[in-house]
Amino acid sequence: MIHVLPQPDELDRGYLGRAMRWNGFQKQKDFIDYLASYFDAGDASRREVPLVLLLSRLAGSSVSNFVKQHTTMPFRRGITSYQPDLEHGSEQSRSMLSMSAMRIARPGAYFCMHCVRADLARTGVTYWHRSWQLPGHFICLQHQEPLHYVPHERAFLGSPADCLFESQQVPAAWMAFLQTMPAIQRFIDIADYLMKRPNALDVRDVSCVLKVQADVHGLQTYAGSVKQSLLSDLVASQFDQAWLQEVFHELLGKEKGDWFDPIDGVLCKKTSASSVIAYVLAAAVLYPDARLAIDALANAKSAASTLRRGKRKVVLNAIRLREAYIEERGNHAGVAQYFPSVAVPTVTGRLNELGLPNLYQNISRNQKLFNGLMAFLLGGCSLSEAAENAGVSVSVLETLLRRSSVGLLQALQAMPVMPAEVGDNLPNQSVARTQLEKNSRQKSSTGKRSSYRAIRRESLLLNASTAS
Repeated sequence: MIHVLPQPDELDRGYLGRAMRWNGFQKQKDFIDYLASYFDAGDASRREVPLVLLLSRLAGSSVSNFVKQHTTMPFRRGITSYQPDLEHGSEQSRSMLSMSAMRIARPGAYFCMHCVRADLARTGVTYWHRSWQLPGHFICLQHQEPLHYVPHERAFLGSPADCLFESQQVPAAWMAFLQTMPAIQRFIDIADYLMKRPNALDVRDVSCVLKVQADVHGLQTYAGSVKQSLLSDLVASQFDQAWLQEVFHELLGKEKGDWFDPIDGVLCKKTSASSVIAYVLAAAVLYPDARLAIDALANAKSAASTLRRGKRKVVLNAIRLREAYIEERGNHAGVAQYFPSVAVPTVTGRLNELGLPNLYQNISRNQKLFNGLMAFLLGGCSLSEAAENAGVSVSVLETLLRRSSVGLLQALQAMPVMPAEVGDNLPNQSVARTQLEKNSRQKSSTGKRSSYRAIRRESLLLNASTAS
């Protein structure tokens, strides 16, 4: 066995191909079987002993160092919901190493002609640089020249010098145009930062800080009916379309104003809404400078922890709750689904605070309560008449009306006590207020969930036609 040492920034697949050639093998499978046998792992599956582990042993390196220095995994796993604190390449997750450690980050194989010549002069060999293979990179940062590329991955098993005649070069005019776009440079800087990290960032923390920055831009940060500008439209406007075709082509077919979950979802989902590329795109447009974006990502955990302590008031604002209440026809359980990161009792409690009681146990009961409330509030019926016509009890309507009168109750409780000389014939108001608070606590506590259509134009519901 000839132990070939990897070159600085050499891509894992390129190293595999170079070691294979030095040891006289032409087929990848034959060389991998030979490696496994040499390191006493011939009977083990690649899940038990991943290829990246065999290559790290051949290189005389720990698997973690090999992954961090020779694979694109630090970028591809740079923002994740799965064990983010686990060091890149950790042997604690052999399944992760076997399934994704040596995946490519983008289609094709890229190289710089000047680097190929320099490598040959310096070391006597040419090899595939890992930094050439990252999404969005079309220029050699050292030589400021457009990269050459071939469209197939099998090129990695050979030398870049073998691809000189079949390769194409990124158009120089297009490359010059891309260099005038600040968002692309920010994307590249943020991607390079992720490549240098020893472990991933937690997607929950990143989503939290990106959401705060999106609020600054006036962007919609929640799923549902589109009522504000969208992050996906901002991304589409700040990046070249041909560049996006290579980096995130799915975005190009989106209509402006339509929610696009792989991009817009990064602001509200607590698991990866898309690949790490979506988060890097978001950071590149939300921050005016790459350094600010990198600092925000580096401090995301502590910043998110601080933000979460006051999160309920930020997320559960009255406008969004009422909109969800309308959409779900008074179903508290349905409204809670709009806020997946918030406990259901918190959502229902906030709805009750806003005077939006739960109107939903089943479809039939929902319609009866709707009819009863509309008859009382708009139909001129007494409470008993409204209850009888709707087929519900008077006590049920009374409870709902009490809960919907929270605003009035709070105002009454805040009113000053009337002077004794003016109100001698009235009961002691402090006693009355105490009794009122006691009754309110007894009758408004609810173990049921609640929700409904919003209060608009002094009506509890929009109009009777919406119930049909």
